[in-house]
Amino acid sequence: MKQTLLRCPICQKQLYFNNVSYSCGKHHFDKAKEGYVNLCIPPIKGDDSHLVQAREDFFLKNPYEPLMNAIFPWVTTQDVVLDMGCGIGSYLKYLKDKLPLLTTIGFDGSKIAIKKASKSDLNGQYVVANINSCPIIDHSIDVVLSVFAPYQISEVKRVLKPGGRLICVEPGINHLVELKSVLYPSLRLNEVSEPLKTPLNLIHEENVNFIISCDHSLLMSLFQMTPYAYTTSKEAQEKLSSISHLDVLASFVLRVYELH
Repeated sequence: MKQTLLRCPICQKQLYFNNVSYSCGKHHFDKAKEGYVNLCIPPIKGDDSHLVQAREDFFLKNPYEPLMNAIFPWVTTQDVVLDMGCGIGSYLKYLKDKLPLLTTIGFDGSKIAIKKASKSDLNGQYVVANINSCPIIDHSIDVVLSVFAPYQISEVKRVLKPGGRLICVEPGINHLVELKSVLYPSLRLNEVSEPLKTPLNLIHEENVNFIISCDHSLLMSLFQMTPYAYTTSKEAQEKLSSISHLDVLASFVLRVYELH
């Protein structure tokens, strides 16, 4: 039996792996044929197939590479990286391409997304999990990555090693402003949260801004993977569908914290 960094979602004891299933000795969780394990008990509603497919189509062209480049300096090859809300695993796969020996774990509540992530990244560990109650043993993670995903700071603190880092990315004020200008008659800019005060120390903050030159296909994939796809009128969607090209600002706030 191989020791893992995962813990049982039922009794919180450490899980061991025997090439077929994960077990704490009392509870057992089978490894899926795609390579992931489902530790989400009780199950939660994750992203649906349409949203997951839109993300996959969008990231095929890697338009967020400048953001990934900004994240990369804060990760080293010796780290164990946990992505809380990893989706289809795009950020972990980018880091693994740069650092092939990197140990990565991706959590997401969407079984559909985790299945895609696991199939496309055979060397990563992917888990269907509730990130508000992480099935990870205490103080075992060097870097927690959270890109556009909510997180419980108490769980981040619990799983990080002393000196570990939390890398957070959220949309900037003007993120996708051109897209929103097409969809909505009155423009509402994004609100950016204040930096955390405790229990971690902010060691880096930067704005990451770049233009995405969207052809029609990329523009529609971008739209369909955002919440706007569920809040936009039929008329506005038809207006967007008629656009063959649009330059869109991608704007992010990247913050790095350290646990002491």
